[in-house]
Amino acid sequence: MAQPLTSLPRRLAAATLSRSAASARNLLAESTVSALAKHPVFDADFYAAQVGTSFSSPHAAARHFVRTKAAGHFSPHPLVNLGYLPDKAVTRWQRGGAQAMLAWFTSPAAVRTPWSAFFDPRTLGDDRTAKTALKRVAALKDTTVTAAMPPAVRLALPYSVVRATCIEAAARLAAEPAVADLPVPASIEGFGGDSEHRVWVAAGEQLIDWAQAEAGVAARVPGRVSVVIPVFEDSRMTLDAVAALVEHTQGHDVEILVVDNGSSLQHALGLATAIAAFDATTVLRLERNYNFALGSNYGAVHASGEYVLFLNNDTAVRAGWLPPLLARLADPQVLGVQPLLVYPDQTIQSAGTRFLAEGYLPCTPLAGHPVEDGRSVAGLDFAVVTAAALLMRARDVVALRGFDPIFVNGSEDIDLCLRAAELRAGSFAVEPASVVEHREGRTPGRGLRIPENRRLLLQRWRGRLPVGPAPELERLGLEVSALRCDGSAYPAALPVLVRPGSVERPLRWSIKNPAPGGASGMRWGDTHFVDDLAAALTGLGQEVVSYRHGSYDAAATAFDDVNLVLRGIRRIPPKPGQLNVMWIISHPEDVTAEELAGFDLVYAASRSWAAKMSAEWGVEIRPLLQATDASAFHPRTSAELPGADADVVFVGQTRPDRPRQIVMDAIAAGVPVKVWGERWARYLPPGHLQGDYVMNADLPALYRSAKIVLSDHHPDMAAEGFVANRLFDAVASGARVISDEVAGVEELFSSAVQVYRTVDDLARLTSDEGLAAFPDAAEMARISAAVASDHSFAARARTLLNDVHEHLIPTGA
Repeated sequence: MAQPLTSLPRRLAAATLSRSAASARNLLAESTVSALAKHPVFDADFYAAQVGTSFSSPHAAARHFVRTKAAGHFSPHPLVNLGYLPDKAVTRWQRGGAQAMLAWFTSPAAVRTPWSAFFDPRTLGDDRTAKTALKRVAALKDTTVTAAMPPAVRLALPYSVVRATCIEAAARLAAEPAVADLPVPASIEGFGGDSEHRVWVAAGEQLIDWAQAEAGVAARVPGRVSVVIPVFEDSRMTLDAVAALVEHTQGHDVEILVVDNGSSLQHALGLATAIAAFDATTVLRLERNYNFALGSNYGAVHASGEYVLFLNNDTAVRAGWLPPLLARLADPQVLGVQPLLVYPDQTIQSAGTRFLAEGYLPCTPLAGHPVEDGRSVAGLDFAVVTAAALLMRARDVVALRGFDPIFVNGSEDIDLCLRAAELRAGSFAVEPASVVEHREGRTPGRGLRIPENRRLLLQRWRGRLPVGPAPELERLGLEVSALRCDGSAYPAALPVLVRPGSVERPLRWSIKNPAPGGASGMRWGDTHFVDDLAAALTGLGQEVVSYRHGSYDAAATAFDDVNLVLRGIRRIPPKPGQLNVMWIISHPEDVTAEELAGFDLVYAASRSWAAKMSAEWGVEIRPLLQATDASAFHPRTSAELPGADADVVFVGQTRPDRPRQIVMDAIAAGVPVKVWGERWARYLPPGHLQGDYVMNADLPALYRSAKIVLSDHHPDMAAEGFVANRLFDAVASGARVISDEVAGVEELFSSAVQVYRTVDDLARLTSDEGLAAFPDAAEMARISAAVASDHSFAARARTLLNDVHEHLIPTGA
């Protein structure tokens, strides 16, 4: 039927508009293609390797990238790993295409996050802009790139090597055949199990040749520890785990096998490039996700060591973690050993597993307790431990045929331990001297199979579970008053713990540490302060635990008698029902009178501030200065002081927004000061920066060998007479110190600490002439001995204990 003539112009206009819109879209697309082809973050060869094809030119590769909407699915550059970028950014790329991707790289958001293991714009310092980041990437051709890791293990590789490795890995991954479906056995002898579980048993029979592994046990390298880390879709956290292993196993024969359980392209690239660059580290690629059990078994049979350590990829080992584990496994009665596993906030995740009652699955009785409570498991026997970090003999692992793959990401470790006890006599152990942080990753699908895993476990072991008490609780003066279940069909026992009031015991002190959890908090001066104070109180027969920021309200705090708050950068509230003590050691400008309400005893590390605020607020604030560990910080054995050719040293990180003034003044004065601390690189001329960190155990020797130790104070601390801990440590070590001006220094340290006010003062005091202002060797020894005697943590602990006892039991009561 003919259309009315009046509608024809409209149809023609609509068609014209449609063609115009399409033309505009094409022009925009071609504009995007041209911009992408010459953009610093587009590497045509790398993209071609990922999609398994070749292109005639960068422009052709860019056109393919734009038209196939590859943004957010494939990486544009070897230094851009989608697994490192925020999920929101990647999703925006997927929706908005290459245009959205290019816009992100020019936005402020681009410099707030690492792009990959080998490029982090946050390290660009004051010039941290998107424009600078893109310029840096564009200029990489003949430069070296550095992976952001702890200094001891930092990888610095030529960019050409990183690029070639990425391209080779991408091509290899693109060539992988399509993954075929696994056959599902109709049944498994002696077992039920749904098809989702049965399939992995059949897969294991195809994947692993246990007979060959058994034949090769005798050829394994004596003493070598093979660390097996199965991983799926979490390359960034795995890199952190491997870096911690490399840092804290130096000097030991350790090989690391990362089993890539079929991760997607971007995570597989991250594993195959940055991680594989470490010495003694191998990435084993599987075509699909075989889960924890089979991934671990696959790594175990490909390992070469006498020992196998199964390790989750969301962990970080701590310094000194390995020797205590090996020492425990030297006992032939120990079938395997786990370290003390802690959460990032430093509370315990696992200190061994117990079956507390018939009909219940096991629990970890000390979960949520402070790390110090973990000492109670030393020397105890366990029927079951966790496989999140488990060291065993390789011959036992092979004889047991590893983890039973019918358990899918849960209960496989319980089953392995129970089978090991049937293999030969012995038990498992937990070694509290070895600490591993467990960060609880978010691998897709974790926890989905818990009910079926528990059903299968009880089906196999019902009536044979090793039910018994938890001696570690008795050691802590605790007992189980009741059991709760976790609400599932196959409940785990959740113990309700109590501390009987009739038990004779010392006071339990809970020190609240302002430092954050994790490895960063280990470096805080507050953490060293807490450790030294805890050791001193323990030496007086007290029970001492500590909590870092994020764990102040842990359930186990209910067992504490004294709540000792170290008031630094954070405000920490009192605990009702306990004796509350506050010790203000820094940041007095943030403390208010209202904050002190609820505290029974209040101390401040400044005599003048304590007196002033006591009068102003009408609250008794007792002076209690900072202190030193006299057992570590003591004078050199020689009677001579370091000569004029010794070093002037400063130890401490820069402030977040500016450098430390005393260091900059020293450089202005021409002093060849040697500096250790974080964030200094952008401020110091070449030759001054010696490292990011000095271990606390190494500080006394550094101070003793120095010609001069420089020290400074936060302006508010200096104004209010809060003398820094560094002065007590350095003077106790017999060091000469130059400090900025702070009230009370001369009274405390006599002429061992000289105050400077100008750059000229600093130049004079560090000269040969200026050394005459300091005490001679005999006088320095006397001053050091007085500091060690009067200002040790042992002296501070005695004051605290006496005052607490006096408060609890007043004189004459």
